[in-house]
Parts: sequence; structure tokens; C-alpha cells
Amino acid sequence: MWQRIALLALAAGLSLNPAAFARESSLSQAEVSSLLSTHRYAELDARFSAIQQMYERGAINDEQLRDAFRAFYFSTPALAPDFDEWVKKFPRSYAARLARGIFYKKLGEAARGNAFASETSDEQFAGMERLLGVASADFDLSLSLTGKPLLTLLHQLTVAQSLGQSAEERALLDRSIAMDPNNYVVRYAYMYTLQSRWGGSLEQMKQFLKECRKAHLSADQLRSLEAVMADEEAFTARYVEHDDDAALRAYRKEAKLNPKRSCTPCGPIEQAADTLVEEAKYGDAIPLYSKVLAHDPKDIDALYRRGFSELQDRRPKAAVRDIRRAAELGNPDAEDLLGKMYLVGTTLPQNRDKAIEWLTKAANQGFEPSKALLELAKNRNASLLPQPGTPRF
Repeated sequence: MWQRIALLALAAGLSLNPAAFARESSLSQAEVSSLLSTHRYAELDARFSAIQQMYERGAINDEQLRDAFRAFYFSTPALAPDFDEWVKKFPRSYAARLARGIFYKKLGEAARGNAFASETSDEQFAGMERLLGVASADFDLSLSLTGKPLLTLLHQLTVAQSLGQSAEERALLDRSIAMDPNNYVVRYAYMYTLQSRWGGSLEQMKQFLKECRKAHLSADQLRSLEAVMADEEAFTARYVEHDDDAALRAYRKEAKLNPKRSCTPCGPIEQAADTLVEEAKYGDAIPLYSKVLAHDPKDIDALYRRGFSELQDRRPKAAVRDIRRAAELGNPDAEDLLGKMYLVGTTLPQNRDKAIEWLTKAANQGFEPSKALLELAKNRNASLLPQPGTPRF
């Protein structure tokens, strides 16, 4: 009932206070997926067009706008026909064009993966570039469909970052500031482009923070920008200077500055735990992974790595529970390790058939170590059995 009232209020142009907006108007990914799969494009378009209008009237701020459209952060290619049909039925809808652009941008990011550039194939980069090109076409067209396309500029900036088009990033930021002088979301995204891994530097980030202090951002927003700088300090310490102690200090600083992000996947708490594993400080890493999993029980990377740490820390029951759960959720590292554990027969009773089952699952996901080991596992006469290895981070 309240959702229907909220939708009517949005369509009528009535203002909802921020708390009511968050409670009644935002849709989850599951709800958006349901509307798409049941072809309720008119309802979907009305909802998100009204949210955009609320932002343009000043009824909600740029963070609330961004958070509402995060419901389109899918990486499921099967939804493409539904997004295409939405745009076909509402070709002049800003919400439809923006949503499809976000969808294809996320597909592009998934095609590239999260590995370092040196560990990413040409095929992955080509897939990313193709999908980001599709997204960019929608973003470009969307600019003329509404009076205040701030989110378009935000996503164009992140596309430029992914494609290494650094010359365009500042121009997009300046356009966003001209559009909404106190906007935070584009400034936050731009701060990431200044990290050294994207060709910037800590000094550039400090100078930009000085600019942001003049923009009447809130204390929390400024702290979150400082947290991005702490993330840069941690990255430099860990991967450039190979100073794990300094990296851990920076990750703790980042978590304190931005507690909302601290336990998110790949957030500072998880990064700190990974650093401890690299130092073989498994007992210290376990409670940090537990914090991440308390926030998101289905973070399969954290689940696998906690299980691996428990295995090294001589906690076999807890290790098997976590590794099995991560494997059941589809983590290839966990599938591979569970297969090795059945093959070795130490932590778990030896069972070659189960070993083959789990190694096959990992191999089918393209996990190369499992492909090589699978032949050995299938050879009933083989006596050489490997020990579980180390995790890939």
C-alpha cells in the first residue's frame, strides 16, 4: 500500500522527505529484475523518471539519486533483451537510456574482471571496450533527454577511467560542478581517477581535496574522500614499496574514515586481511574476514580466504565448513581446494570421486590448476597426490 502511495506521489510531482524516499520509493535489484522480466516497463519507467524529477526539483540529493539507480548494477547478460525492449517502448526516456547504459557498463566491467592489467587478456579488454561502447552510446544520447543529467556525467567519467581517457575526466567533473555545484558523487568518482594506478598521484589527490573543502560538502563526505587517499597510501605501500606494515596502517585508517565501505567486498578490512594472509599471519586475518562476512555472508572470496586461513591455522572443522560453502556458491579456488582435500585425504576422508567432481567444477570455470590436476585425479594408478596450495589474490 505504501509503495503504491509513494509511486502516486512521485507521478504527481509531490515531494517526499529523504527518509520516506529511501523507505517507499527505492527498488531493490530483485524488484527491478522482476519488473523487467514481467515486462512492466511502464511502471519501471514511471518510477525512475519520477526519481530523476525529484532530484531536479531538489527533493532528493545526488547521493540518493545515485543509490536509487544502483538497482541497475547487474552483470547478467540475459537481461539485455528486457533493457532493449524498455528503450524501444520509451526511446525518449532519460531513465531508460541511463539504466541501459549502466547495465552495459557493468557488463563491460565484468568482462574485464578485477585482475591487474598485466594479468588481463587482450580478449577481456576487447570485450570490455565493446560493451562500454554500447553503454557510451546510451549515455551520449541521454544527455539531451533531461535538464540535469548528473548521473550520465558520473558514469561517463567512470567509462573514461576504464578506457584510460584521462583527458576527458576533468572536463566531465567540471560539467557536473556547473550542473550541481555541491554534488558529491562525481567528485568522489573523480578522486579515484587521481590514484597512481590510474596515472595520478597522492599530491594531486591532496590538491583536489582542498578544492572539495570549498564546495560545502559534509564532514562525512570529506572523510570519505580522505579515505580514497588512504586507499592510495595502502596500495602504494603494499604493491609498490612492499611494506605490509604500512599498508595495514593505511587500510585501518581508511576503514575508520569511511566505515560504510569498510566491510564491503574488496573494502579496506578485506584488503587488510589479504595482506595478513600474504604475511602468513592467518590467525590475525580470520577475525577480519569474519567482519566482512558479518556484513555480507555471501562474499565468496572472503569465505574462501577465511577457510584457507583456518586450514593454515589448524582449525580444520571451521576450514572445511567455509571452503565447502564457498565451493557450493561457485568460487573456483574453493572448488579446487576442496577437490585437493578429498584427493589428499588428510583434512577430509580421501574420496577420489568427490575430488574429481570438485576439480571438474573448477576446471569448467577455466581454473587452470584444476585442469592439470584433473588428469592425475582420474588416473586410478597414480600415487602422487599434491598438497593443497596457496590462495590466489
